[in-house]
Amino acid sequence: MLRYMGISSIVLLLIHLGCVGADYIFEARLQLYQNPTHAHSLPDGTCCDGVANAMGVCTDSCDNIFTFCIQESSATGSSLALPLCPFLRRVSGVFQDNDDINFDVDLGNGVSNPLIFNRSGTWPGGVWFAARSRDSDPDLL
Repeated sequence: MLRYMGISSIVLLLIHLGCVGADYIFEARLQLYQNPTHAHSLPDGTCCDGVANAMGVCTDSCDNIFTFCIQESSATGSSLALPLCPFLRRVSGVFQDNDDINFDVDLGNGVSNPLIFNRSGTWPGGVWFAARSRDSDPDLL
């Protein structure tokens, strides 16, 4: 299980990473996302939609949207620049009021599961994969 931003988690099954001749393929199949606290994946851990009960427990599920990134790894780089993602950057549709997601083949917004990255040319030596979730509330903007 890949843990990020302290709260939310996503389970990834890396299906295929191969090198055939000068071509290579990276494939990541998303299976499960859980956020049982219903809190933002931000350092402050505030509740999605700002809804908490008298005990401070978040009561409303997040409207999750995911950003996926693949970029070349390097000997000196260990972080991902999610806004850049020179190899692959995809943004899912919104999973409305859902903090317990079993991913299907359609992630919304034209994004398919598994995420597939094909490339020809010289193998960069490695790639980084990142998945980030955030609460999306267009009705609150």
